[in-house]
Formats: sequence, structure tokens, C-alpha cells
Amino acid sequence: MIARILTAIVALGAMLSITAHAQTLILEPDSTVLGAGDTFSLKVSLDTSGLPIAGFSVYFNMAGTDATGGFVVQSEILSPDWNFMVTAPTLPAAIPDIGPSQDYGSASTPGWVNLPASSDLWLFTLQITVASSIAPGSYTLQATTDSIFFYDVLSEEGKEFHLPSSSITITVVPEPSTFVLALSSVGIFVLLRRKTGSRRKNGRKC
Repeated sequence: MIARILTAIVALGAMLSITAHAQTLILEPDSTVLGAGDTFSLKVSLDTSGLPIAGFSVYFNMAGTDATGGFVVQSEILSPDWNFMVTAPTLPAAIPDIGPSQDYGSASTPGWVNLPASSDLWLFTLQITVASSIAPGSYTLQATTDSIFFYDVLSEEGKEFHLPSSSITITVVPEPSTFVLALSSVGIFVLLRRKTGSRRKNGRKC
């Protein structure tokens, strides 16, 4: 009997652990290849894992990669389900290398009413520009663990959940003009070598 009770307690603990950590921010796309100066859309959604939701906060950084202000949020489109609780983020704004960015959420439903659980609830979409000065390479943009969502705000048992980090990989490639210049340089070098070789052969024949 005691063994059965212990087994049930362990199983319940495992279920609660899964429930507590299953809520996930969904970033789309999960990877992209861009050139310096390009702009892309980052869609941010949430899997609430069976829980309702009345509001959220979302923060970003570049996961410590040395982007030095290379990714700049130009605009934000908030889902019509939400209102900013105070003011909208100040834009444009660069995403910091470390530490949390400004809050791109700080949003709630009108009247703080709970929305039903969802496996793919759209929160907002950001337009992000890659700075023209950024070096080619691979960069990681992540939503930090400061990000939260909450529900039952109007009751005495309001609940808040911190979200695990979610990220996307951004590969910045050299501008096409750089490739053209490199190929042109190679072409000129090959042409000069051919001309030099041809002159030597002609000189020998004489």
C-alpha cells in the first residue's frame, strides 16, 4: 500500500514538473540567412500548455554574441487580442548583446480577462533590420528567461509563469557586391597570368 502511494506521488510530481515547464514561446522563423541592411519579420507566439492567459512580458537579447547593436527593432505589430498596459516600446531600438531588452510585451487583454488555453497564440510580430556595419557570421537572437505570462489577475490567486529561453539563428552573409569584387579580382589575376604565359611562349618561338 505504501509503495503504491509513493509511486502515485512520484508520478504526480513528474506531471506537475512537465506542466510547469511546458509553456513555450514560439519564434518564427527559427533560422534565417540575411545580408547586411536586410529586414525580416519575427513572429512571436505562445504555447500556454493548457493554461489560460491574461497578459505577458517578453524580453530579448543576442545571447552574448558580439552583435554590437547589429539588430535593430524598427516596429512592432501587436495582436488585436492585446493592449499595452502602459506604453508601447520605444522604437527603433537595438537588441542588446546581454541582459534583457525593453519589454516588447507589457500587454494584457482588455479588462484583464483570461483567454482560453492555446498551443499557438499569436502575441506580436517585430520588424528587425540587420545593420549595414555588422560583420558576416552566425548570431543567436533569444527571448530571455525574464519573459512571463500570467492569468487570474482579478482574483486573489493570480498566477505568473516564467518562460524558458527560445531562440533563432541568424546567419549574416557578405553582400553580393563583395563576391562580385572578389570574383573580378580572381578573373583579372587569371587573365594577367595567361597573357604573361602567352608572351613567354611567343618570345621562345622567336
